[in-house]
Amino acid sequence: MLIHFFLFCNVFRIRRNLELIWAAIFVTSIAICSTVEFPLLMSFAIQLPVSITLILVADRSNWYHGIFASPRQIDDRCDWCQGEIGWFPRFSLSTMILRTVVKVGSNSAVNVPLDRSSPYRCPLMLIDTFGRLHTSLRVSVTDRCNLRCTYCMPAETPDYESRTEILTFEEIERFVRIAVELGVDDVRLTGGEPLVRAELHKLVGRINAIDGIRRMSMTTNGVLLEAQLDDLFAAGLRSVNVSLDALDAASFREATRRPGLDKVLSAITAARKRQMKVKINAIALRGFTERHIEAFGHFARETKIPIRFIEFMPLDTDGTWDSASVLTGAEILARFSKAIRPLVPLTSNDSPATDYQFDDGLGTIGVIPSVSEPFCDTCNRFRLTADGQLRNCLFGEDSGDVRVLLRNGSDDAAIADRIRSAVSSKKAGHGTDDLTFLRPTRPMYSIGG
Repeated sequence: MLIHFFLFCNVFRIRRNLELIWAAIFVTSIAICSTVEFPLLMSFAIQLPVSITLILVADRSNWYHGIFASPRQIDDRCDWCQGEIGWFPRFSLSTMILRTVVKVGSNSAVNVPLDRSSPYRCPLMLIDTFGRLHTSLRVSVTDRCNLRCTYCMPAETPDYESRTEILTFEEIERFVRIAVELGVDDVRLTGGEPLVRAELHKLVGRINAIDGIRRMSMTTNGVLLEAQLDDLFAAGLRSVNVSLDALDAASFREATRRPGLDKVLSAITAARKRQMKVKINAIALRGFTERHIEAFGHFARETKIPIRFIEFMPLDTDGTWDSASVLTGAEILARFSKAIRPLVPLTSNDSPATDYQFDDGLGTIGVIPSVSEPFCDTCNRFRLTADGQLRNCLFGEDSGDVRVLLRNGSDDAAIADRIRSAVSSKKAGHGTDDLTFLRPTRPMYSIGG
């Protein structure tokens, strides 16, 4: 009976008031069974119809959180989950059973009608066959870039997509609206370099106006950021991730094959003055990053800007990647602890990064060990490329063409179905540690980070 009770609460994670009602019914039924000395089986017989009744009521009233998400995913997705009764065990049996049932259907995504007027709504609708909830969307707005970073771009200008192949702002906005209806609440604009796209602030404003988006951010190399910051801020942008691999001009040029460090640092300062959330992302390259550890450590402590190191991934155009060129997250942490002072782990969040703080509380360093310690089992994101292709994995191949649907008169339902199909076909892992791994045919700049 206890398992029955806890399982019900785990599946539906219902608000405290309904949980208390159920608890009262449960305790009362136990008391009745004990008084009349019913066998245990009879107790279950009493519980079952009551359970079914409450489940139906919950389903009709949108009093549910979804059946596949892990407890951590549920709690991250729903602010009001934090009021739950804290001592309920969180079994995963219900997830396994119901996931198997859904697999029988045409796809594995949960299609729950969205009722935005309901304070109890929690549509966990983009679920792959491994039970991963997808609420994070990366939107590439261009494949063009003003730098030529060695781990991403060729030295010479590549063959970019023609402008007619790139999605318009209106098309991107429509896609994002549909994705939000499917449960997406975190949208990040990427490139290429997104700020080379003319009047990007207009797209930022369009997306920021979509009801249901919890967080909107942008990844940029920062060279053009300060010049556009006023318009972007006015449009609603409050968070930027700046890609920066070195803090001295010579090394910056070595990594990017272009000048511009002064513009990047000035843009970071300007964004902080506006109280924007700023993070720095650096690619960890063996033979390069090691000599910048100390400088980044002092920068993090002085500015209080989190700095995250991303392991070098096999997405470079030149094809020079191999496992020996990867400076692992573990090595990075050890070097910071030795060069600056010991690092202590921070509590986990919904980011792929594992964050650490220096033991005196000054400065945050994060690592994203996508190669040495893949985090595929908790991946919650998918991507839309600038030319309108879905990517359910950074290391995979295109998993659905939505540009053709956006341009041939298809309705929103058709686009939603294609998104569900792309998510449901996602593999268990990216496979960089598998002998069968094949490098993606698209380089990083044409996928979007």
